[in-house]
Amino acid sequence: MDVDYGKIIRTGAGVIGLLVLGSLVGFAQAPEKDSGKLMKQVREKLQKGDYDWLETTAETLRQGPFDLLETMLPIGYFYYAFGENLSTEAASEKRLAELLAWQAAKPDSLTARTALGEFYVGYAWRARGSGWASSVSSEGWRQFRNRLAQSAGYLYNEWPKPEAPWRKWIKPLRRLMAGSLQIPVNLGLYWLPLENVLNSKARNLAGVNDPANMASRIVVAMGQSDPEAMRAAFKAGTETYPTYFPIYERQQRFLLPRWFGEPGEGARAAAKNADQFEGPQSDAFYVRLAEGVLSAEKEDFFEESGFDIDRMLRGYDYLIATRDAYWPPYYQNRAAFVAASAGQWEEARRRTLEVGPLFFPDAWLGRDNLNQMLKEMKIAEAVQPGETLEAAGKLAEAQAFYRALSPGKSTNEWLKLFAMRNNLPELYASFPKTADPTQRIEKHSLDQIHELMGFYFASGDFVKLREFAKFFDSKRPQNFTGKSALYFIAALEGDAEGMAAARQALLGYKTDRFNYQIAVKYMKGEIGWAEAIKELKEDGHRLLSLSTMSAHALAEGKADESRQILAVLREQYPLSIESTAANSLHYGALYRNYNPWKLP
Repeated sequence: MDVDYGKIIRTGAGVIGLLVLGSLVGFAQAPEKDSGKLMKQVREKLQKGDYDWLETTAETLRQGPFDLLETMLPIGYFYYAFGENLSTEAASEKRLAELLAWQAAKPDSLTARTALGEFYVGYAWRARGSGWASSVSSEGWRQFRNRLAQSAGYLYNEWPKPEAPWRKWIKPLRRLMAGSLQIPVNLGLYWLPLENVLNSKARNLAGVNDPANMASRIVVAMGQSDPEAMRAAFKAGTETYPTYFPIYERQQRFLLPRWFGEPGEGARAAAKNADQFEGPQSDAFYVRLAEGVLSAEKEDFFEESGFDIDRMLRGYDYLIATRDAYWPPYYQNRAAFVAASAGQWEEARRRTLEVGPLFFPDAWLGRDNLNQMLKEMKIAEAVQPGETLEAAGKLAEAQAFYRALSPGKSTNEWLKLFAMRNNLPELYASFPKTADPTQRIEKHSLDQIHELMGFYFASGDFVKLREFAKFFDSKRPQNFTGKSALYFIAALEGDAEGMAAARQALLGYKTDRFNYQIAVKYMKGEIGWAEAIKELKEDGHRLLSLSTMSAHALAEGKADESRQILAVLREQYPLSIESTAANSLHYGALYRNYNPWKLP
């Protein structure tokens, strides 16, 4: 059954609206899956030649509404689909042929032209690569310029119709230019001007009724070193679509000093653009623009970008208060990092303690940066009094201490960890959006069961943990988590039969997760523990891979090796939390203050 995404998205606000209505069409709740499902259907319709569906859907998505603070919106995902899944030149050529067939069938279609323009933008940058200009080959430059010219031709509607009679003279003219006229063809700049002349049409810089078209024009202008075209596209685009964020974001990219801006120019443009909106959303819009520059410039952002740090922090506070699910803790992390990087250490420390130990290394430009700043802010020392109270059995005082670390917050991760470590199910269940450990297993969803495995692990209730791990593994046999938990339990209890069964299940586990593959290779004895740790990538599966390796070493009777792996894990996760780890907060609790192996 075909899903009318256009009708659904029209009723929501950008991607957020798509999420809210996801259950109506059987979407998963993660934004990536939603957008991926839409993009997959777009590609399928293109392959089947269902151009009417593509035209109708695009026209609906162009109407918005557009969330002012969203980088990627449904109309953007629609066009992005045409440049995705193109890992080989053959795949790119096949996609291009499909797009050209669409344009031939509907030569007046704005949607087909924009799709071709978007395709050629990505095709051009794949030829160039993402490195500095000095690293690009001459062939890379030639293809880059030719493909950008193709993109501009479609975005500006400069290409003549396929039946134009003079087109048969193009190849002889090209040979003449490269031959007797000695015009170097490798510049890749003659094709578009030649077609413009023959088509008797100057470039039309006026806007069109498609926000993605206008945003792509800015990217083309950047590649073609054409500030006039950038300014024209930005002006026309924002006049027609004043709340379409990608247009503003791409202007910021154009104004980076590495491209065509001067130091501080991007910040001034961001302030001017944000000031047209009212209220705290203006600051949020400002910080969203700053985010793009920060991601591009990294540490250099704080040296010369000129962005107003206090205004950014106000913007983060708005985003923390209004965004859903994943984003508030990410923005809490980012705001703490920005404050620290700007030298506002007290503000950074306050914000970091409010986050609780739910850290996003990416928000701090990497784990090394995060760990260094945590040391600078003395976060571990700030938490130490609570740990001392716990060790003395003064749980009521410890609970009050942890509550005070993040005052006024409905979700206090310090307190949540405290509840897990000390097996306080009622306290744990009191937090918003947490599963209730006092309920029977059949009352929980699989995601809640996954969460509660962490609770029972941290609290040492291995009877419950085994029950939940077996149930989880029976429902999700393709998942690493249940098998790993069962291995842990057997190793900790010295259950030889259980260890053998769990080990066999893990060794037979088929996965495309690189870090899990490394953990299995270590368990098979194909590589040593030190080599395995070097091989592990910095992704969300590293934590579980390390902890499983440590459990395996213990099961094999290699206590010293298990201790060494555990030491690496503790060093890399000093406050035990990796937000993107497969088990997030919950397995982290085990390694912060709970050491069932009694290893020093």
